[in-house]
Amino acid sequence: MHGVALKVCEEIALARDAANAIARALARTISLRGEAVWTPSAGRTPTLTYRFLRQDHRQSLDWRAVRLVQMDEYLGLPPHHPASHAFYINRHLAGPLGIPDFACFNDHDGTLRMPPDQFEQIHAARLDLAVHGVGRNGHIGFNEPGSRPASPSRTTMLDASTIEDNFAKAADRARFRAGVTLGLRALLGARTTVVLATGRHKAAAVHAMLAGPISKQYPASFLRLGSGVSVFLDSAAHSLLDPVREARLA
Repeated sequence: MHGVALKVCEEIALARDAANAIARALARTISLRGEAVWTPSAGRTPTLTYRFLRQDHRQSLDWRAVRLVQMDEYLGLPPHHPASHAFYINRHLAGPLGIPDFACFNDHDGTLRMPPDQFEQIHAARLDLAVHGVGRNGHIGFNEPGSRPASPSRTTMLDASTIEDNFAKAADRARFRAGVTLGLRALLGARTTVVLATGRHKAAAVHAMLAGPISKQYPASFLRLGSGVSVFLDSAAHSLLDPVREARLA
């Protein structure tokens, strides 16, 4: 697992340790060049981590110096819609931490503000930090199976497993079939990457990410080609990995 540091602990400790790692990465970059560009994942997995970030680090760095860049979104949803990823980021990060600069894909009426490749060039050409959850099918962002390291930011049809995991209602599953995402080209270029996974239902995806073949069938596996990647797992998500292969954080 070249370039990957792995830590395994239970969920509360995991979330606090991940929050500490995020805060350190942002503070380090702000001290070096006065700002930090962060693309955060939206979803159930990082929610507790973001809570600890608000609780423990609200005063520890200048959040006005952080620029948030949206990682992925559903096509057609405006940022104020409760099901949108932009709404989640505003609720859990931008609003409570007082981050004034949040670049999101969709306009107030749900249309794309600009073509995704232009969005990448303007907002994500220099990512200091990416925080990921991992889909059961190995996606990061909305880079579904079949994505390659050079994949650009783009609109994309969502995998059936992604739709199933994200929406309980059949009507929502029928509605939210397409998304827009930062491509692996941008995400893999982040200077620091934090990956979170919890629960036994993520164990197969974690194994594919860290121990299986590096393959477009499991886009998260491409993270192993980079450096500055820290993976935080609970024991259930870690359960299919060989302990001998672990590289624990100091």
